[in-house]
Amino acid sequence: MESPFETSSENPATVNKKRELQEEEGDSDVGNKKSKIGVWENLDLILSLQSKDTSLQRKIELASNFITSEHINFNEKNQEPISISRLASFMSNWIQPVLISSENKKSSNELFDPCLDARSWAVLKFCLQKKTSISISPNLLRPIARVSRHALVGCSDGLLEQFYECVSLVITSNSRAFYNAGVDLWINCAIDVSNLVYKVFSKEGFGFPGGKSHLEFTLSLLEHFSTFLRFYPNPKNVFRVFVDRLLNPFLELLVLLHSQESRENAKGAIRSLKAVESVLSNGLFHPAHITGFFNVKNLDPLGREGGVKGSYHNHLFHRFSGIKENKAVVVSGFGYLFRLFLDRTKTQKGAETKEASEDEPKETKKPIFEVFMQFMQPLLLECKAFSNTKVADLEEIKLVEMHCMLKSINEIIMCVNQESIYVPTEDTVEGSHFNYLKEVHEMIISVAEVIYLFWVSKSQSGDESMKKILALVSKEVFVAVGNFLEIEYRTLGDQLVDVWLIMFAFMAINFCSEDTRPRSLLIKEILCLGSRIINVFGELRQVANPLFALLQSVRLHAESHNSLGPMSSFHVGPLHLSSRDLVSSLTTMLCSTSLRLSISNSVRSMPERQAGSFIEELKVDLVGILKWMADSILDFDLKAEILGRVLSELYTLLLDSFTVNSSNSTLVGNSVEKLIGEIRPSFSPLVENKPEKENRNQDGNKNETVFICCLLGGNSIPWRAAISWAMVFFFRLYASCRSLYRQSICLMPSDQAKKLSELIGSSIVTNFGTEWRDYSTSISLGYFSWISNPSISLLDLIQSLSDALFSEIHIGRFSLTYSLVIMAFQRLHDLNREIQVSKVLQKEEDYSGRDKKRRKQIKEKVCDLEVEVAGLTDFLIRNMITFENELNSNGNMLILRSCSSEESSFMVEFWGILCSNIDIWGLYASKRGLNRFFSCLLYYCISNEIGDGEKEVVGNRDILRGISLELLGSLLIYDEPVLANSLMSRFCHLLRGSLTTVMNYLEVDVDLECLPDWSETSLIFCSMNRKENTDEKSVLPLTDELRNCEGLLNLLRNMPAVIFSAKISCRLTNYILHLERLVAWNILNTCGDSFAYKPSDLLSVFLSCRRALRHIITSSDDWCLKSKLFLEVSKIFGNRSTLEWLLNSLQRISREKSSQNLKETLFYLSDHTSHIFLKCAEIFFSFSLSKGGKLMNLYSNDETNGRESSKVCLAWRCAESLAQTIESQIRMLHITKRGGIDSCFDIISCLQGFLWGLVSTLQEVKPSSVDLKLWCWSKLEGYIGSFESFVDLCLYLLLSEGDTLSNDLPDLHAKNDVVNFDAFMSKWVDTKKQDEIINLPFSQFFERASSERVSLFKRLFTDETLEMQFTMRELFVASGAIYKLRCMMPPPSGNPTIPMGKVSIANAVLHEMADSQGWPGKFSFTWIEGVLQFLGVVTGHVNKFDHDFSKEVYSQLISSHLGALGKCISLERKRAKLSIHDSGSNTKSLNPIEESVQDMMNGLTRFKSRVRISLKKLIRDNKRSMVMILVQVVERALVGVEKGFHAVYDVNLGSSDGRCGNVSPSVAAGVDCLYLVLESLSGKERALKKTIPSLIGCLFNIILHLEDPNIVCNPKMPLNEANSNPDAGAVVLMCVDVLTAVVGRHSCPMDACHVAQCLHIPTTLFRNFTRIKELSKNGFTIDRQHLIELYAACCKLICATLKHRIREVRPCVALLEDSTTTLLTCLESDNNNMSCESTQFTWEMQEAIKCASFFRRIYEEIRQQKDVLANNSFYFLATYISVYSGYGPSQAGIKREVDEALRPGVYSLIDICTQSDLQQLHTVLGEGPCRNTLASLLHDYKIHFQYEGKI
Repeated sequence: MESPFETSSENPATVNKKRELQEEEGDSDVGNKKSKIGVWENLDLILSLQSKDTSLQRKIELASNFITSEHINFNEKNQEPISISRLASFMSNWIQPVLISSENKKSSNELFDPCLDARSWAVLKFCLQKKTSISISPNLLRPIARVSRHALVGCSDGLLEQFYECVSLVITSNSRAFYNAGVDLWINCAIDVSNLVYKVFSKEGFGFPGGKSHLEFTLSLLEHFSTFLRFYPNPKNVFRVFVDRLLNPFLELLVLLHSQESRENAKGAIRSLKAVESVLSNGLFHPAHITGFFNVKNLDPLGREGGVKGSYHNHLFHRFSGIKENKAVVVSGFGYLFRLFLDRTKTQKGAETKEASEDEPKETKKPIFEVFMQFMQPLLLECKAFSNTKVADLEEIKLVEMHCMLKSINEIIMCVNQESIYVPTEDTVEGSHFNYLKEVHEMIISVAEVIYLFWVSKSQSGDESMKKILALVSKEVFVAVGNFLEIEYRTLGDQLVDVWLIMFAFMAINFCSEDTRPRSLLIKEILCLGSRIINVFGELRQVANPLFALLQSVRLHAESHNSLGPMSSFHVGPLHLSSRDLVSSLTTMLCSTSLRLSISNSVRSMPERQAGSFIEELKVDLVGILKWMADSILDFDLKAEILGRVLSELYTLLLDSFTVNSSNSTLVGNSVEKLIGEIRPSFSPLVENKPEKENRNQDGNKNETVFICCLLGGNSIPWRAAISWAMVFFFRLYASCRSLYRQSICLMPSDQAKKLSELIGSSIVTNFGTEWRDYSTSISLGYFSWISNPSISLLDLIQSLSDALFSEIHIGRFSLTYSLVIMAFQRLHDLNREIQVSKVLQKEEDYSGRDKKRRKQIKEKVCDLEVEVAGLTDFLIRNMITFENELNSNGNMLILRSCSSEESSFMVEFWGILCSNIDIWGLYASKRGLNRFFSCLLYYCISNEIGDGEKEVVGNRDILRGISLELLGSLLIYDEPVLANSLMSRFCHLLRGSLTTVMNYLEVDVDLECLPDWSETSLIFCSMNRKENTDEKSVLPLTDELRNCEGLLNLLRNMPAVIFSAKISCRLTNYILHLERLVAWNILNTCGDSFAYKPSDLLSVFLSCRRALRHIITSSDDWCLKSKLFLEVSKIFGNRSTLEWLLNSLQRISREKSSQNLKETLFYLSDHTSHIFLKCAEIFFSFSLSKGGKLMNLYSNDETNGRESSKVCLAWRCAESLAQTIESQIRMLHITKRGGIDSCFDIISCLQGFLWGLVSTLQEVKPSSVDLKLWCWSKLEGYIGSFESFVDLCLYLLLSEGDTLSNDLPDLHAKNDVVNFDAFMSKWVDTKKQDEIINLPFSQFFERASSERVSLFKRLFTDETLEMQFTMRELFVASGAIYKLRCMMPPPSGNPTIPMGKVSIANAVLHEMADSQGWPGKFSFTWIEGVLQFLGVVTGHVNKFDHDFSKEVYSQLISSHLGALGKCISLERKRAKLSIHDSGSNTKSLNPIEESVQDMMNGLTRFKSRVRISLKKLIRDNKRSMVMILVQVVERALVGVEKGFHAVYDVNLGSSDGRCGNVSPSVAAGVDCLYLVLESLSGKERALKKTIPSLIGCLFNIILHLEDPNIVCNPKMPLNEANSNPDAGAVVLMCVDVLTAVVGRHSCPMDACHVAQCLHIPTTLFRNFTRIKELSKNGFTIDRQHLIELYAACCKLICATLKHRIREVRPCVALLEDSTTTLLTCLESDNNNMSCESTQFTWEMQEAIKCASFFRRIYEEIRQQKDVLANNSFYFLATYISVYSGYGPSQAGIKREVDEALRPGVYSLIDICTQSDLQQLHTVLGEGPCRNTLASLLHDYKIHFQYEGKI
C-alpha cells in the first residue's frame, strides 16, 4: 500500500522498507495492514521533512496532512519505531526556524509565507500538545509580532484561530517561554500587540472582526510581557528603551481603555486595562529602581530656569517634553502614570523608608510631594506656554491638547487628594508645598482666563464644534479648582471673589449657546463647584467668607459689561449679552437647588455665637449694595433687576436659614434691628402715611439719594420695572427680617421680649394668660410700623400697587406679587391671632356685663381687623384666579425652577403657600372665594395624571397636583367645619356637573338627586343579554368628563369619615348609583368578546364607583345610627332593589369572560361589594338590636303593625332583606355537572360580608341579653343553616375537582349539563356529604386525599388558579363567621363541634405553602390570610367549650404555622424582624397586588403578621397541658431537628470560601416563635423555667454558627427571587432581640454563664469590623440599615443585662469592657492617611450619630448601676479617652458630631468616678493628647452636667 505522503522523488530506503513490510504482512487482513503501515508514518514524515529536494510548501502540507490524518493512532505505544514525543520534538525543531526565518529568507520569486499559513501554527500546536516540554525559541516572538501586525489589516479566520491557540498553548505550557528573549524582540512584539488591542477597542464594542479572540490572545501576551519586565535582571536597561518606544502607544491605549471602562459590558476593557497598567508599572516603576524617582533632580516647577541633570529617571519627563505626534492623547495618559507610581510605592514598605537599589547610593529620600512636583513639571510648562499664547493664535488642536492636559492634571491632583500626599503639618517652615499648590492654582486661573477670552471671541461665530471643545476644556478647569479646594482650601484664599466671577463668566458665555451635552456638563460642574465651596468652608466654620465673596462677585459681574466699572484680578472681557441673558445666567446658578441647599445647610450649622456677627457683616454688605445702586445711574435698570431677582433671593435665603435658640436670641434680635435700621431711610418713604410723605417732599430733604428718588417716582428714572424690582428686594428683606426677629423675641427673656415686641407693633407675641384681660396692653400697629410709625396698612399698599403696576405686564410683576403674598400671609397670621384673642375678651365681657364702653371698643376692633383680613384674603383669591388663567393660556408647559421669584414657578410657590395656610385665610374668605379655591384644588387633583411610562415631570400642573393631594390628605381642611362643608359642597357640584354632561351626551333624562328607577333593572339586564347593535349615541365614550368622575370618586378614599354628613352621603350615593348603572350597561353591551383580551377603562370606572360607595357607607357611623337620620340610609340600602342591583351587577360583570389581569380587578370589585354588605348588616342589626326589648315586644304583640310603625322594626326588616337577597341569589345559581364552583366567588364574598356584619353587631350585645340573642337566632337560624350548607357544599365541590357530581349523587337530573344549585344542595344535605367537610378526623384527611386533590393544593400557589384562590379565601372567611356565630349563641344553640375537616384542610394549606419553592403566586398571601382567619376563630373559641385539640393536632398546627413563618422569614431576607417591630395588619380588606418588589414585600409583611396573630391564639387560648408540647416543638425547631430525623441538624457553619453559615427556615421560625411564647405566656412562665436555659443555649449556638462579617451583606440575587434559607444576618438580629427579651424578664431564670455570653455577643459580632469595612471593596453590598439595627440591638442587650442581671454581671466586668471597647471602636473616623477608596464602607454622619446615641445608653446604665460598677468606671472612661484621642485601631479618633452624641454618656461615667479615680487616670494617661482630652472633658462636665445643688 502506498504512503499518502509519497512524492515523485522518494528516498530508495523508504521504498525498500515498504516492500519488506508488504512481504512480512502476507495474508493479514486489511485492518491489520492499515495499522502496521500507520506505525511507520512518523518515520516517513521525518525523512520527508529532512529531504532537501522537497519544497517548503510541500513539507508543511505533508506535516499538516499527517497531524490531521484520521487512521493514524497517536496513542499507540510500543509499536512505532519513533515515539510520538520524539516526533513532536523533531517537528518543533523544524517548524520553529521555518517560522522565525520566514521573513528574512523569503525569495522574491516565492510567494509562499509559512508565517502566514495556518498549517504552520497548527503543526507547532500539535507538537506542544504531544510534548509539553518542548523548548521554545525566544525568536518566535518575531513571527508572533508579524502575524499580529497582519491581523490589523485582516487575515483569514483559520490562520488567526490556529495562531491564537498555538500562542496560548506556548504561554500556558511554559510560563517562562520568552523570558530569555531580548528586549528589542519584546518591544517590537508589544508594539504590534498594543496596536491590535487599540484597534479592537477603537470600534464600538467588539465590532472589529474577531474582536473577542484578538482580546484573549493579546491579554495573554501582555500578561507574559508584564511578567518578563517584572523579573528582568537589569530593569535599568529596559527603562530608556521602554520610554522611547513603548510609552506613546501604551499611553494611547491606556486612555482608550479608561474611556471604555464605564460602559456596559466593559469586562474585556477592564481586563485589558489591568494588563496594560501592569506592563507600564513594571516597565517604568520597577521595584528595583522606583526609589530613583525620589532622587530625580527637580527642575523649576514653572520652567523659569534650566535644571541640573540628575538620575536617568529624568528621561521619562524629558521624553514627554519631546512628544510631537498624538500629543493630546499621550498627555491625557500622563496623569494615569502618577497613579500607577503611587500604587507601586504602596506595595513597597513606604516611599520614605525605601532602600536604594544596588547601583544607587543610599541616601535620604525626598518626600513623595517632590515626586508629585516632578510629574506636574512638564504639564505646567505646557500650561504656561498656553497662557502666554495670544488669543488670535489659538487653534482647535491647541484646545484639544489643553483639554487633555487639564484632564491629566486633574488625575494627578485627585491622586494627591486621595493619598493625602499634601499634609500641612509636614510642610517646610517656609511653606514651600503650599506655595507650590498656590502657584499651580494660579496657573489654572490664568489658563481659564485665556479660554474665556477665546470663547468670547468665538461667541458670535457659528463654529459649533469649537464651542463644544471649549465647553469640555472649561469643565476641566472647574474640576481642577474643586480638587485644589479639597486638598487645601487656602489655595483659594483671597481668590474667592475671582473664583465666583469665573463661574459667573463661564455660566454667562455658556448660557448664550445652544444646549448641548458638553455645555450641560459644564453647568453641572459649575454648580457642583459652588456647592463644594460652600460646604467646605461651612465645615471649617468659615461660611461667611464664601457667602460674602459671592454677594460681592454678583455686583462685580453685573459691571462686567461696562468698561467704566471696577475690575477684578480675573479679567472679564466685553461679552455681547443682553441684560436679560445676563440676569438669567445668574439666576440659573444662584437659584439652583443644590447651591441653595448648601447655603441653607451651612448657615444652619453655623455656631450659635457667630449668628450675630454674620448679620452685622450682612448689614455692611447691604450698605455696599445701596451705594452700588446709587453710584451708576446708567445701568440702574439692570442693577435693579439683579437686586430684586438675585440678591433678594440670596438675602432671603440667608436670613431664613438662621437657627435661633435661647442662647443667641438676644444677639440675633439686636443684629436684625440694626440691619433694619440701615434700610429704614430708603424704605420709609414707601410705607409712611401720606401727609408725612408730602411734608418730606415739600421740605426737600437732602438726605435722600437718587435711588430714593427713583422709589418715590421721580423724573430721573422713569422705568417702572426697575422700581418694582427695588420693591421686591425691600419687601422680601423686610419680611425675612420680621420673621427672624419674631423668632428671636419668642425665645428672649420676658421683660426684654415685651420691650422689643413694641418695636414691630405687636405685643401679641409676648402677652400670655391674664395679660390679655387688660385691653391697653394689646398694642396693635400696622404691618410696617417697624419702619415708620405711623405707617400705611399693608392692604392700602397692595391696593395702590395693584392700580399702578398690575394694569401693565412687565418682567417684575410676578416677583412683586409673590413678595406681597408673603407679607400678606404674615399679616394674616397676626390678625388671626388678634381676632381670636379679641373674641375671647368679648365673650368674657358679655358674660360679666361690666363695661359697655370696653365691649364696644373690642367689637369695633374686631370689625376693623376682619375688614383688613377680608381685604387681604380677597387679594389672595384674586391673584389665584388671575394666574390660573395665565397658566391655562400658556398650555401648562411652564418649566419649574427652584427660585421663587421666577415667573415660571410663581404659580407653584403661590399655590403651595395658599394651601399650607388654608386654616388661616379660609376662615375669612367669602363663599365664592372658597368655591373657586376648592374648584381649583379638585381640578388639580384629578388632572394630568402621569402614565406609567413617564419618568420625569415636566410642567407645573403636576407639582400643583402633588401639593393639592397633600392638602387633601392633611387635617387642615377637616378640622374646620366651614372649610369641610365648602369642600364637599363643591365636590358634589363638580361630580354632578360631570355626570350631567355624560347623561346629556347619551340623551338620558334622569333626576340625579333621586335613586335610579330599579323597576327597570330587569329590562336593563334583558337588553344586556341580547347585546344587539346599538346606536352610537347609546355607547358611552371615555370622555374627559367621565374621567373626571372617576378621578373625583378616587379622591373620596383619602377623605376622613368626619366629612360625610347625611345629606352629602345621600347625594353622593345617588350620583354614584346612577353612574354605576350607566357604566355597567355599557360594559356588558359594548365590550363583547374584546373584554376578554384587554383591560377595560369602563371597568375601572365601575370599580371606582363601588369603592366610593364602600367608603361612604363605612364613614357613616357618626350619623346613620341616629334615629332621625336612619331613614336616609334605609331608603337607599334598605331597599331590596338596591341590594339586588349591587349583587346582580357584580355577578353579571364577573360572569363575563375576562383576562387574567381583569380577574384581579373583579376580585377587588367583589371585595368592595362585600364590605358594603358588611356595613349595611352592621347598621341595620345595630339599630334594631340597640333597642332589643322594644323589638321583641313589637314582634310578639303585633308583628304586622310593629313593622310598619317602628323604625326599629324597619331596621330589622332591612337586615332580613339582606339575608333574603343573598339567599335568593344562591338559589338562582347554576353549576355545571362537572362541579365548577370557582366562578361563584362574588356571591360567596357578599355572603361572608353579611355574616361578619352580624358577628360584629352581636359582639356589642351585652352578655346578659341572653333572650335577645336567642330571639335573634330563632329569626336567623334558617338563613344561617342554609348559608352554612352552601359554604360547605362549595368547599366540597372545590376540593372534589376532577370528580363528577353524578358519582356523589347518582339520581341528580341535569339539563344540558347544568344543575340547579338549590336542588343539588338539598340532595347533597340529605346524603350527609356535609359531614366530610365538618367532622372528618384529622388523621384521615391525607389518607382520603386523592392525587387530584393534592395537586390542587400545589396549583393553588400559582397564578393559574386566581378564581379558585379567591373562592377558597372567601369560603374560609365565611366558615369562620358561621363558627363564631354558633359559639356566640347561648346553649343549646351554641356549643358547636370543632370542624376538624376544615382545620385539616387549613393545616394542609399551610404545610404546602411552607414546602413551596420560590415566591408563591402574587395572590397567594391574600387568600391564605382567609385560611388563617378561620383558624384564628376556631382556636380563639376552642377553650370556651369542653372541646380541645388533641396533642397530635395541636403539634401539627404549631408545626404548620412555624413552616409558614419560616417561609416568610426566608423571603424577607434582611427585612425579617420580630413581632415587636410589626406596625399592624389589616386583613379584612383585600389589598391591591402590584408588581413592584416593594409592594410584594409589603404584602409579605401583612401575611406574616396574620400568621403571628393566628400563632398567638394557638399559644394563648389553649390549656396548660399543651404548653409543654408547644415548648418541645419550639426547642426542636431551635436545635434544627426535623420530626423523624433525630441526627440531622439544620444549623450549619460557614465554609472556607467566605460563605457564612446558614440555618433552615424552621430554625428561624423557632426563634420568632420563642419570642411570641415569651410575649404571650405572661402568667405561665413556670412551665418554661425548666426549658429556658436550654432554649437560651440554642440561641447562642445559632449566633456562634452564623457569626461572620458577611452577615451584614446583601445577597446578589434580586429581592423577587426566593432563597431557600433565611438570611443569616436577619436570624442573628432576631436571636439578639430574643435574648434581650429573656434578659429583661426576671421570671426567666438565667445561669451566670449565659449572662456572660450575653455580654460577649457584641464582641463576637463586631470584633472583625475592619473586615466588614473592606467587604465593599470586594464587590459585596453592605446593608447599612441592617448593620445599624444589629449595632443598636447589641447596645440594647448590654443595657438590659446591666439593668436586670447586675448580680451576675459583677464577675464578668472584663467581658463588659471588651464589648464596650469593641462597639466604641466601630464609631472611629476613617483614617485620613489611608487611601480614600470610594468603594470602602464608611459610616454616614447621621448613621454614626444614631449608633452613638444607642452606645451612650450603656454608659448611662453603668451610672445607674454605680453601686456595683463604680470602681470600674474609670476603666471605661480611659478607653473612651484613648479612642477619642486617636489611639484606637484606626488611630483616627472620633468625629465631633459623633462625640456630641456620646458626651451625655461620658459625663455619666465621670459623675460616678471618685476624685482618686480621676487622679489615677490623670497619672496613667501621661503627657499628650489623652491628658488634654481628660482635662477638656472635666471642664465641659462641670459646665454642662455636674449638679451643684441649685435648681
